[in-house]
Amino acid sequence: MNKYEKLLIKAENEGVLVVEVDCKSNKPCAKCKGNIIYINKNTTTEEKYCLLAEELGHYKLTVGNITKLQDVKDVKQELLARKWSYENLIPINNLIEALSIGINSIEGVTEYFNITESFFYEAIEFYKRKYGIYFVGNDYLLRFEPLKLLNFYGEEVYPFSNERLYSKESAR
Repeated sequence: MNKYEKLLIKAENEGVLVVEVDCKSNKPCAKCKGNIIYINKNTTTEEKYCLLAEELGHYKLTVGNITKLQDVKDVKQELLARKWSYENLIPINNLIEALSIGINSIEGVTEYFNITESFFYEAIEFYKRKYGIYFVGNDYLLRFEPLKLLNFYGEEVYPFSNERLYSKESAR
């Protein structure tokens, strides 16, 4: 059972019905209406996983129709749902664990967490805004720019391949 399927079960246990619909495109899109989440079935499992997490964040934390993001309250609710998705799909201590066991590329991290590259980039940006340039864990210091995992002697544990993370070609 993959992580998307596990999240589907979690949603069901919380009284949320997830319906995959044909949106006639491969564009990742989803919408939460009450306790029903609609997800484009023409997307990858990783995209569905990320979309479902964000929509569960909306289900749990937001109220009303915020699709137009017309005012500050709507934007705040959108950010709250995204925060929920980042913290649930890539908990900061799990990111540290992944880097500490030698997962040192974007491809490796996205495969480990079963997420998209764009979701990973957005999560790193979120964590930078939340913690600043680094996060102090129990055994390691996680630097966000450039992404590095350091022990408390200042030594890099596993070098992370950052060239794609900060290149201009990266689609954010």
